[in-house]
Amino acid sequence: LLEGEPEHRDNCLSAADKAAGNQIALCVSRAKSSKLVIELY
Repeated sequence: LLEGEPEHRDNCLSAADKAAGNQIALCVSRAKSSKLVIELY
């Protein structure tokens, strides 16, 4: 996650992963901000 604020709705990331703000489970999460910029591998 390069830009924006995610709303995590997953059960797979730990609280530390969610707080770091550099990962998101795309299939279940949403954006809190108006825009998310992601880097795909």
